[in-house]
Amino acid sequence: MGHEPKLIDKLVGIKTSAIACGDQHYVALDQNGDLYTWGGLNSSNNKGQLGHGDCKGQEAPKRVEALENSRVTKIACG
Repeated sequence: MGHEPKLIDKLVGIKTSAIACGDQHYVALDQNGDLYTWGGLNSSNNKGQLGHGDCKGQEAPKRVEALENSRVTKIACG
């Protein structure tokens, strides 16, 4: 079964430089080095893998505030 691209409303207006996808999580990097993560639904964020300080799934992209003073340059998902 094929997958088709989908517009991510929460990223409209954000100039992304990279996007990575795992099995149940997604990561986007903007041109300023800010990191956004989402996914982890159905308990697949059970160890806080999304980086938001909790173990809840995230339906829409959310900036990882813990990296606020850092400039991320590369991303990958596994």
